[in-house]
Amino acid sequence: MKQVGDFDQRIVREFLSSDIPELKQQILENQQQLVADLVDVDTNTFKHVMREVCQGKTGKEQKQCEKISKQNVKEMVRETKEYVKDIRRQIKELRDAIKNKNLLKREALATVSENRNRSEADYETYKESMVYNLKNKCAIRLEKESDFKTKVGEYPQIRSYNEDIANYEEQIKSLYAGLKSTMMAYKSNIARLQKIVKSSHTTALEKSVVRMNIRDIRLEQNKAKRETQKKIKAEEKDIQKNIKDTRKKREVTYKQLKKTVKKALSVHKKEATVIQKAERKLRKTLRKQEDYAENIQHGVLKNIVDKYVPKIKAELEAESPKKVGVVDKETRKKKSQLPMSASTTTRKRCPKGYRKDKHGECVKKT
Repeated sequence: MKQVGDFDQRIVREFLSSDIPELKQQILENQQQLVADLVDVDTNTFKHVMREVCQGKTGKEQKQCEKISKQNVKEMVRETKEYVKDIRRQIKELRDAIKNKNLLKREALATVSENRNRSEADYETYKESMVYNLKNKCAIRLEKESDFKTKVGEYPQIRSYNEDIANYEEQIKSLYAGLKSTMMAYKSNIARLQKIVKSSHTTALEKSVVRMNIRDIRLEQNKAKRETQKKIKAEEKDIQKNIKDTRKKREVTYKQLKKTVKKALSVHKKEATVIQKAERKLRKTLRKQEDYAENIQHGVLKNIVDKYVPKIKAELEAESPKKVGVVDKETRKKKSQLPMSASTTTRKRCPKGYRKDKHGECVKKT
C-alpha cells in the first residue's frame, strides 16, 4: 500500500531499523573474539613451539631445526594478524552498514514529514484507514527500557513503589468486589421473594404484599447502587491519584538508577582498560624470558599451532637427506686435500711410443 510508505513514520522507522539490532549483535560477537591473547601475538608467543620441536637436537641439526622453526613461527604470526585484520574489517563493514541504514532512515522519515505537510488531505484519509488504526492504535508498544526496569525491580526503593502500586490497585478491586457482593445480596433476596409469589400456597393478598416488597427492595437496590458507585468513583479517583504520584516517583528513581549504572559502567570500563594495559605489558615482558612458555587458550591460536607443528616436523624430515649429501661432499673435499703417497707422486707417464711393463718401466712398443 503506497500510502503506508508515504505517510506512516512509525512503519517506515520500524522497517528500516528492523535488522540494525542483528548487525549490532554481530559487531559484539566479533569484538569478543579480539581478546588480548590474539591481538598482542608476536614471535615470542610461539617460542615454546620451536623449543619443543628442537628439543634433544644438537649441532648443525639443531641450527637447521631452529631455522625452519623460526620461518614457520613468522608464518604463524602473519596468519594470526591476518585473522585479526579480517575481524576488524568485518566490524568496520558492519558499522558502515548501520551508519548507512540510519542515514537512509533519516532521509525516509524526512520525506514522510514532507509528504504529510504537502498532502494533508491524503494524510487525513490515511489516518482513517484500517492499516493505520491497526498499527498505531491497536498495536502493543513495548518499552525500550523494559529489560532494565525488570533487572532493577528488586532494588529496595523500586520494590517498595511496586508494592504500593499493587496495594492501591487491590484497593480498587476490593471496592468493586464489595459493590458486587451487595448487589448479589439484593438479587438473592428478590429471587427468594419471587419464589413465594410463584408458590401455589400463597394467597392473592400475600402475593400482592410480596410484590410490593420486591418493588421496594428494587428501589432500595438501585439507590444503594447509585450511592455506592458514586462513593467508589470518588475513592477510586483518590487512589488513582496516589498510583500516578507513585509511578512518577518510581520513574524518577529509574532515571537516577540508570545514571548511576552508566557512571559505574564507565568507571568499570576505565578500570578494565587500565588492567588490560598492565596485563599486556606484563605479557610482553614475560615473553622475552628464555624459558617462558605461553599458555595458549584461544581457539584460533590452538588451531594455528596444531596446523604448523606437523608442518615443521615434515620440513625437518625432508631436510635430513640433504644434510647427508652435504656431509658426503665435505668428506670427499677433505680427502682430496690429503697429501699424495710417495708412489703416486713419483709415478710418471711414458713418452709417446712407449708403454709400461709389469715392473713399471717404460719399454718401446712392439
